[in-house]
Amino acid sequence: MIKKRYNYLIVLTLTVSLILLCGAVLDPREGALLARSVNLVPFSPAASRTALAREPYVQRVQSDSLEIHWRTDGEIECQLVYGDPGDLTDPIRAQADGDSQWVRLDSLEADQDISYQVVDSNGAPISRVFQTHTAPALDFDGEIKLAVLGDSGEPYRMLWNVHAGKPQTEILEQIERANPDLVVHTGDLVYNHGEWENYDPLYFKPYGTLL
Repeated sequence: MIKKRYNYLIVLTLTVSLILLCGAVLDPREGALLARSVNLVPFSPAASRTALAREPYVQRVQSDSLEIHWRTDGEIECQLVYGDPGDLTDPIRAQADGDSQWVRLDSLEADQDISYQVVDSNGAPISRVFQTHTAPALDFDGEIKLAVLGDSGEPYRMLWNVHAGKPQTEILEQIERANPDLVVHTGDLVYNHGEWENYDPLYFKPYGTLL
């Protein structure tokens, strides 16, 4: 863990460079670069999730915008409702490519807390309520807490490069307790060869609280 006073623009530049070099996921179906960089925390008890094959996760976070992605169990028309914590009043229809769905939220404020939930076309919940936040403004000059991890491709096994032989799940618990502002992954998300079918059991499910 690193906690130090940095100029946010410098940290952002370094972080983006790390992600582009070795800490991103290339979606083999869509060719999309998916940078894992924002902490996502469950906000309320679970609702019905029968229509979701992959729970929502945050992408491309900036100071005034972000994207939220998820996968459905079949081609289901979805919306996302969002707003200030406890006030989910703004609906937006999801874009879809088969079972992959997403929305882009624009015109947001820097360092803004946002709650959101996936619902069906009738407004019935099909996900839990989650909370995330936008990045600070580019002229931010305060403190951030940064967590870095890598080689998490088999989170339930002991890996050679994990300190004292601790499983990756224990590293995940340490990161959650530290509650960092930003998480950077340095590569090797899925062993052995980054097979598409292994991303859910080896990445999205065990590390969902960091996404």
